[in-house]
Amino acid sequence: MSPPHRLTRFFTTLHAALKNPSRAIFQFYPSSDDQIALITSIAQRAGFGGGIVVDYPNSKKAKKIFLCLMVGGGSGTQSLPKGLDGEEPVTGDGVAYERRREREKGRKDKKRSAVKNKEWILKKKEVSAF
Repeated sequence: MSPPHRLTRFFTTLHAALKNPSRAIFQFYPSSDDQIALITSIAQRAGFGGGIVVDYPNSKKAKKIFLCLMVGGGSGTQSLPKGLDGEEPVTGDGVAYERRREREKGRKDKKRSAVKNKEWILKKKEVSAF
């Protein structure tokens, strides 16, 4: 089965499984713009609305691509979420990517400082010798 055929089957089955109104959001890593165009066109043919949302578009490491699919809309139309660009602070429970990286770096530094040196090893041998 070819990739477009598998995608068509996947998106039509997903569309049939979702209630009205609902969303499905997928994070994926396309290797080219052609893959993005293929995936979005097949999803739209299956009956989905929505599109692509990119977080941190100018970053190589932090860039994330999301396919946001929407079924129905009810009385109000659903809109795509806004992608993060790293310039505005994230409010609520979210933590900006850069702050999270700094926090993780701090944890690694603490782990590195706890490296077992010669004194620690000798002390541990004395305690366990009894």
